[in-house]
Order: sequence, then structure tokens, then C-alpha cells
Amino acid sequence: MCSDECGRRWRRRSWKAQEGYRLRVLAIDNEAAVVVECIFQLYLDGLGLKSIAETLNVEGVPWPSAHTPQQNRHRRGDGWQHTTVKAILENPRHTGFAIYGRWQKIEELLDPEDVAAGHVVRFRRSPHSKIVRSREPAHPAIVSVDTFTCVQLELRVRRGADPRIRRRGSGLE
Repeated sequence: MCSDECGRRWRRRSWKAQEGYRLRVLAIDNEAAVVVECIFQLYLDGLGLKSIAETLNVEGVPWPSAHTPQQNRHRRGDGWQHTTVKAILENPRHTGFAIYGRWQKIEELLDPEDVAAGHVVRFRRSPHSKIVRSREPAHPAIVSVDTFTCVQLELRVRRGADPRIRRRGSGLE
């Protein structure tokens, strides 16, 4: 019953996308955009994920779930975490382009021998070959594509470096 209703709603809206209508437009939240720009700049200035989180907590910057508490009642209010900073740095939507297929939904049976036992739904990152980016910007950008690319390369350099080696300046020493 519910799946039939969801299917009907989807079919009613699907023609809009086929006709070129924009179904959802992302708007910039100016307060949050300043924080996102700051996070990108701090990372390019050499601070690590945990250092950025500590800096934002010390400065009293509201973390994402505190910024919109009505949407995030399920989240704990324990400040900025390094995982939140990493998620912001890795989110390509900040460049203004629409990104599709970053995650894939996988349903796994709880017991392969007993299908009636049900299944669990998990989301996993898709391979890079399955991710699609829009040709044109879909919404206003918070950071430039160049800045985003520099941060992604820096993330790879820092992640791939030997943990005994610390990065200083522009090269590994």
C-alpha cells in the first residue's frame, strides 16, 4: 500500500525532471557558508582535521546540528568533530555542481538461509566511475573548484604519508 503510494508520487514528479524542471534548488546559508570557507582555508593553511575542530569549538562556532536543531534532534550536541570537518571538506556540492550517485544503497539479508528473517539496508560509497557531476553549476558555489581540488589533493597527500612524517610547508620533509 505505502510503496504503491510512493510510486504514484514519484511518477507524478518524474515528468518534471524529464521536462527540465528543477525539483530542488540548494540555497546558500550565509552563516554556514562563512564557516565552510573558513574550514577550507584553515585546512589549506596546514591545520589538521582535529585542529580545525578544536579551533571552531574554542571560537564558539555553532556546529551543523546546533545551527539547525529542529532538523537534527537525533544528533548529540557535543561540538565540532574531526569527522564533521572531513565530511565538509569532502563534499563536492560546495563547488556549486550537482553530484549524483556518491552513495549506493545495499540491502543484505540478515540470514541468507531464511529470507523471511528480513534484511538490513546499508549505504556504501560508490566507485568513482559511478559518480556523476552536472555539466553546469546547479546552485551557487561556496568554494571554487580549484580550492576544492587543492583540498582533495592535500587530503590524499596527508592520508598517504607515513604517520611518522609530518607535513610542513609545501613539501614532505
